[in-house]
Amino acid sequence: MNYDFSQLNDKEFEVLSTDLLSLEFGKRIERFKPGKDAGVDGRFFSNDGLEIVIQCKHYLKSGYKALVATAKKEAVKLHKLNPERYVFVTSLPLSRKNKIEIKSIFSPYIKRDNDIFGQEDFNDLIAKYPQVEEKHFKLWITSTNVYFRIINNAIKGRSEYEIERIKKNADKYIVN
Repeated sequence: MNYDFSQLNDKEFEVLSTDLLSLEFGKRIERFKPGKDAGVDGRFFSNDGLEIVIQCKHYLKSGYKALVATAKKEAVKLHKLNPERYVFVTSLPLSRKNKIEIKSIFSPYIKRDNDIFGQEDFNDLIAKYPQVEEKHFKLWITSTNVYFRIINNAIKGRSEYEIERIKKNADKYIVN
């Protein structure tokens, strides 16, 4: 399922972002209360103890030009924070050229283009981590894949149990 994330508000998009990135990076990501955040929607620390900052922008209705204008303002805040690494997340679809432009705005804090996550990247992460999709009901409320998983959950559970029972007893089976 490909989502455009229009069903989520800003805070819900931040929560989705930190849930997905936490799994992707294998780190617990801190989130903060709503309001002025000085450019920090989430953060975690590298194995060396260096701060990595995450900024989420849910700009579906505003578009890419508005995102870039806001990014330039955020870059000023970022220089004051001076994190080791910066991860930028948006609900907008991004091209390779868009990522290069965003990376240049946040240079030297964004180390690689893949520290920028757009709509396509998040859809890939949702496919990779389906448990996050299930947690965020506003995503799956319209998803037929999740609907069928829910409807067929009992059948799946019984089938998995039966497979485990067969595996457990397979060593006792003798061909005659």
